[in-house]
Amino acid sequence: SDISSSTVTIRLFGAKLDPEYITQRLGCLPSFAAKTGEKLIKPNGETRIVKKGFWRLRYGESDAVIVEDKIELLLGKLTDNLDVWQEITKNLDVADIFCGLFIDEFNEGFMLSSTIMKKISDRGLKIGFDIYSPAASHDREKEQDECIGE
Repeated sequence: SDISSSTVTIRLFGAKLDPEYITQRLGCLPSFAAKTGEKLIKPNGETRIVKKGFWRLRYGESDAVIVEDKIELLLGKLTDNLDVWQEITKNLDVADIFCGLFIDEFNEGFMLSSTIMKKISDRGLKIGFDIYSPAASHDREKEQDECIGE
């Protein structure tokens, strides 16, 4: 069986990160992006200064589509040119795929194929997993906002 639900986000962070350049090179608009020093207004009206520039592309729904398919879908929106990926990721502090995994049962698991792992590796990306147990009383959408990073 796969994980009950999950969110997947490609995340790029860097002090000198230029969101427009990354959008142009990767060929897709981000879900969220900002430059270092930019002022962002939070949903509650507070402003915050971006400590580190970021570019994120998110598979937003916490649904039952399997994790690997979500990763494929996100990567499919972006260039297949590995030279472009290497050029972008080598200068960043973080270049990863962040997966939020929400389990409803005592035991759930999944595998990633060698094909998708090669795609991730070839692009200079890491992959990370945050796993939330059914006992965790939290708002799943709130979790995604917390991992925005700075």
